[in-house]
Amino acid sequence: MDREGTSFAATSVMRNYFRSLVLVGAPFIFVAGCGGSDGDTSAEPTEAPATPSTPAEVDTTYEQIGRGCGDSGSLVRSLKHVPALTTNNLWIAPNNDAAGLAASKNDNGWGASVGVYELGFESSGDNMESHSAEQAARCDAVSEIFDPAGDGARQRFLNVLVYAGDHPHAEAMPAEGLPAAVEAPVRLKGYLDVAEGTREEIEDGVVYRDAQHQYLPIYVRCEEPMKITYEERLFSRAEVEVLKIDTRICRPVADDGYGCLSERPQPIEGACTFVAADAKYVATSGEEHNLSLGGRIERGEQLSYKITVDRFAFH
Repeated sequence: MDREGTSFAATSVMRNYFRSLVLVGAPFIFVAGCGGSDGDTSAEPTEAPATPSTPAEVDTTYEQIGRGCGDSGSLVRSLKHVPALTTNNLWIAPNNDAAGLAASKNDNGWGASVGVYELGFESSGDNMESHSAEQAARCDAVSEIFDPAGDGARQRFLNVLVYAGDHPHAEAMPAEGLPAAVEAPVRLKGYLDVAEGTREEIEDGVVYRDAQHQYLPIYVRCEEPMKITYEERLFSRAEVEVLKIDTRICRPVADDGYGCLSERPQPIEGACTFVAADAKYVATSGEEHNLSLGGRIERGEQLSYKITVDRFAFH
């Protein structure tokens, strides 16, 4: 999936330091399915499962979600972990839940950090069934989320946002070196970011104009914590003042700059269960769907992942 730039990222990298970053890296395998209640081939509307309030309740919610696109219906996709900050992708965290691949400390404390995973097409397949026109429309909407084909220059993308939860933070820049890595639980709430933008070539590369996002909240329970590492990022004095970075986590460098601590989440370890409970999705047809999904993320070799979404219900 070619992403060479975004209008918001290309305009100012610093403005988006906490929010808009790159999508390159190791592959995931994404398997998705959809459903009503078990054995229900008509996929009539079902009662929405309860939204999890603790990681343990993610498993309970998962068991409440049925299968409405066939008992073994599934979509197979791959994902790529986003390891670095550049301007060549189209994702951004919600305005009311801002986060970035790298986080620094400012007047309000440490910013939120997030692991981002981009939908790819290294592996693709599907096995979905429908038994009525209404069910087919619902299943097609599900397929659209995980197969976001564009229309000409208007391109669509899917990104999975997994946030780092509460964890200890460094309070000052060490005299030498960097602080040791710490562990953070994966935060309960994350998002499926369904994004789209119009691709436009410019002198310095490519931007995506009129970027739009739909955020489907997901709730995640992982068996292993997320690893958070520290790095030193360079800022000018003016940038430190604009971003209000706490200079206690910085050291002076050169004549007019600082090297400041930044936290960066590493790829997910172990296996995770995730669910969406009664999420709202507007298809490209304009039809609105309320749906629930559930599945598992399993780590493979060399940073590869298999994601199996085998629960899907419509409400």
